[in-house]
Amino acid sequence: MKKSAREGGTSPLNPKKLLKIMNLTKTLAIAGLILTALAGSAQATPPRVAVVEDSQKTAGLGQIFDMLAENDVIELAPTETITLGYTKSCVREHITGGRVVVGRKESTVTGGSVNRETVQCAVNKLALNADESAQSATIAFRGAVKHIYVRQPVVMAGKSEGVVVEAMDGDQTWKVVPKNGRIDFADEKIELTPGASYRLKGFTQTVIVEVDPKATSAKTGKLERLVILD
Repeated sequence: MKKSAREGGTSPLNPKKLLKIMNLTKTLAIAGLILTALAGSAQATPPRVAVVEDSQKTAGLGQIFDMLAENDVIELAPTETITLGYTKSCVREHITGGRVVVGRKESTVTGGSVNRETVQCAVNKLALNADESAQSATIAFRGAVKHIYVRQPVVMAGKSEGVVVEAMDGDQTWKVVPKNGRIDFADEKIELTPGASYRLKGFTQTVIVEVDPKATSAKTGKLERLVILD
């Protein structure tokens, strides 16, 4: 004989209540998957804030052209030197010895010495003013815009097997294969025109490069020439 609920038996769940529980469980599961994916994505691709311009290191983090993220740590021997260039602040650091913790705009150096200078490196632009837009198609582009002061940049393209460079106000087009994740326009014998704009198409994104009207072809440091594509 079945026992009643009052006698200690189990009463069946109301179908509507059961459906609500199932929907809630499903919603929580989906939310958990989304949060996990977002967290994993954020951890997988931390923003790169600095480039190693010069270094005595031949192994591990801190070799020439390594891209560094905030909170990366580099240990230097007492006489070991490294030069870092910060892409947001355009600060170049010459560091000797100690423990180097990468920051957002500059490093924290413990047990060593650091000398800093500010240089003219590529800067981000969100839009053009009316006068500039009359001379360039960049105003119609809603992605990343870089204003550079050199004619032969170095493009970091670690995720792209090939990069297309297109002049936005002409018919010049180059298709370039990165070497060791980067393209040195000087090595490729490509010189951009001062005052012109170019579209760089990589695997993950497209970047517009504006060349300053007074851009130089003189040899400069890596930070001044750096453009990050992917």
